[in-house]
Amino acid sequence: MIEETENNRRASDKLQTDIDLSIAAENDPRQRALLIILQSINRSLIANTRATQDTAEGLKENGDNFKIHLSNFEKHAINEEALMNKGRGAWWVLTIALTIAQSFVIYAWRDSKFELDAMKAESRAASILHEKMQARIEYLEKAK
Repeated sequence: MIEETENNRRASDKLQTDIDLSIAAENDPRQRALLIILQSINRSLIANTRATQDTAEGLKENGDNFKIHLSNFEKHAINEEALMNKGRGAWWVLTIALTIAQSFVIYAWRDSKFELDAMKAESRAASILHEKMQARIEYLEKAK
């Protein structure tokens, strides 16, 4: 693998030298600009290939560490998912409990409102009755 990589690097170095010679020999500015762009693309591809090969070699060397890290990450993700599900369940329980509590409060408020309305009506009736009785008493006292 290392020999193959070295051969590829030598071949790309030779190609780069060929492009440099072609750029130097070219008299047409458009063709020279095109060759410079191609050279830039070539250099980027070579750098990208080397980075990819280095990453692949690093993964081969540290494959066990990567597998352990991946396993730990998957365990962590499972634990996080379980925690999220518990939180969702807790929110549902809290929502249901608050809904029930609000229902009781609304029922108690409505019941007390009806009782207060009834008490107000009785108070008005008693006040009217009191006024009538007061008027009768005054009438009877005047008649004496």
